[in-house]
Amino acid sequence: MKSVYAFFALVPVLGSCAHASAATSPLPESVATAKALMLNNRYPEAETLLKQLALTEPRSNDVAFLLGLLALRSRDYDAAVDAFRSILIRSPDAFRVRLELGRAFFLKRDYENAFRQFQFARAAKLPPGVEAAIDRYVESIRKEKNWSYNVSFAVAPDTNINNGTSARETELFGLPFELGDETRQKSGIGVSLVVGGEFAPRLNERTRLRLGANIQRREYSGTDSDDMTLAMHAGPRLVLTGWDVSLLATVFRRRFGGALLVEGAGARIEATRYHGRRTALSLGASAGRVRYPDYPLQDGNTFAAWGGAVRALTPASTVNARIGFSRKTARTPELASRSGWITVGYFRDFPGGFSVYVEPGYGTSRFDSADPFFDMRRKDRMAELQLAVLNRRIILERFTPRVALTFARRNSTIDVHDFRQRRLEVGLTSSF
Repeated sequence: MKSVYAFFALVPVLGSCAHASAATSPLPESVATAKALMLNNRYPEAETLLKQLALTEPRSNDVAFLLGLLALRSRDYDAAVDAFRSILIRSPDAFRVRLELGRAFFLKRDYENAFRQFQFARAAKLPPGVEAAIDRYVESIRKEKNWSYNVSFAVAPDTNINNGTSARETELFGLPFELGDETRQKSGIGVSLVVGGEFAPRLNERTRLRLGANIQRREYSGTDSDDMTLAMHAGPRLVLTGWDVSLLATVFRRRFGGALLVEGAGARIEATRYHGRRTALSLGASAGRVRYPDYPLQDGNTFAAWGGAVRALTPASTVNARIGFSRKTARTPELASRSGWITVGYFRDFPGGFSVYVEPGYGTSRFDSADPFFDMRRKDRMAELQLAVLNRRIILERFTPRVALTFARRNSTIDVHDFRQRRLEVGLTSSF
């Protein structure tokens, strides 16, 4: 007898799914009895039996799956989410469960998580009817989703809280100078907070108005190295067949060490192409004007263009890649620059509730002319590696524990811009 994942081809929209990702195995007689009760519409009796089984077999995927289906039927979407998630902690490749978890999130109107689960499930080999059903869900999410948010909080030990140089001395006008403590890197322990959100009310059948804001703050003892950036955007989003296109007005302001470091305003265009529902391709470009109140020679225009792709490899893993280029002008050519960067990230859910994300990145920048103090043109190379581990077994409301480690190193032709950093973050995140 097959697993209950395979048996229950009764889901209204995903109805034609008739096989499971888990290997087939004999069903215990008690679970088969509960299944038979559900087929005969004797739901209260089935629920009573399954709850008794859950006490004696708390790790039974079959019991949790049937309880999740019953919770969906009674519109107890939180209970359904908990039941299906408990299975994925043990068996993250169970795409049949991903489908039901995505449907539970969808009915709960948690479209962000619903889209993520459907994208995972799309990586499995599915019957054509089920693929079409997922596509309808995804199209509905694109049209109905009107808000999103993310929140992360962490304690953050950091070897370079002031983004200082690792060099001890340098040469100015051909003479050696020892660098002061204020320019050299400092270590410390602080707190990190990231809060972002967007509201997108519908203007008509195909158009929404995007209104969003994002705050990133790092705070340490004293104010010398406190760092906070506030960014906001607003503009229309056009929902087309297979495409989302947005044209946004943007503003931002960054404070460092308790004082305003830089502020700016501009415009950004974004386009996302959904290719086969398991792959999303993105393109974007922006232009703006930036102002440095204490360093007016750096005032100028900024231009950037980028592209990226996210693809579900399996029902438990994704890969993403991004590449971008930028240009910044300034009042003097030695402060104007061109930059490029590339990153590749890999995410994987593992049995036991742990998820791992790894992202290496590399970037370069080249300034337009020689710095008069050092008599050479500045060229930077930046390498970065991010590692993060989540524990999906622990969920506090909408948050899960996260530990992240970042390694960064910048090598510059002007040694005062050399940079090394190791940062550890231990906290909670809503993005998982």
